[in-house]
Amino acid sequence: MPRRNESGQALIFVVATMTVALAVGVGVSLRNLSSISRTSRSDTAARAQAAAEGGAENILARDESELSSLADSGTLETIQFNPTTNDNITAVAEVTVEHYNIPDELSYLPLTIQRDQTSEVKLDGGSVTVCWLSLDEEAGSDLYFVAYNDDGDIEREGFAYSDRSGFPSGYSSNFENSSSGRDSFANCATPSLPGSADGLRIRSINADSNVGIYPNSGSLPNQGYSITSVGKLSNVEQLGLSRTFQELWTSEYFQDQPVTRLIKWSN
Repeated sequence: MPRRNESGQALIFVVATMTVALAVGVGVSLRNLSSISRTSRSDTAARAQAAAEGGAENILARDESELSSLADSGTLETIQFNPTTNDNITAVAEVTVEHYNIPDELSYLPLTIQRDQTSEVKLDGGSVTVCWLSLDEEAGSDLYFVAYNDDGDIEREGFAYSDRSGFPSGYSSNFENSSSGRDSFANCATPSLPGSADGLRIRSINADSNVGIYPNSGSLPNQGYSITSVGKLSNVEQLGLSRTFQELWTSEYFQDQPVTRLIKWSN
């Protein structure tokens, strides 16, 4: 009877066992490395976002004259946040400030006004045409205007949605029919203004509205400031986040009213 090579069979078994064990070990190691990488990226993103937000808040804490100066000069403001103890990563925010007005690609100032909410537009005495589109086609939206000047003169007037018959719910007078729209807007109106009007408050009734403010002559005055803050970290992959802040102008006559703010984040 021939003798079997039992030592060779044992070697094959040992090699197979080691191969399986190595594969399992490599798989576990890769999962651990992947988890560490995800944790690192999350930490980096959180730090960069905090730096961006901190930079925006730093600028917002300054007075209006400094904001205007930064917007006029176009200067890039660099704000450094010192690391904590035993942390070698330094966070930096690079902030730019711009005057907020009609975007270059549009001929009107865009606003979105929620139902029963009010937005304010700064004027410099010139007339404007206000166009809008209801974001609820079934309900339709109407606009109510309050225009004023620094002498305390006020004009109030409402314009009904083009498809509405009669007055909006809750109103029985002081509403006129709107005219045909322009661009992407279905309705337009030219609100009455007092002499040397300084501001126009617009209230959306019945539904949310996309609104466009068209100056009939010249241009609108600056409406506020657009602040873009980009957070960066040293010694790690940089992550840029921008935060745009819009503060609409409020006259002394309406000092008791809250200032409108719009916050936007984008990666």
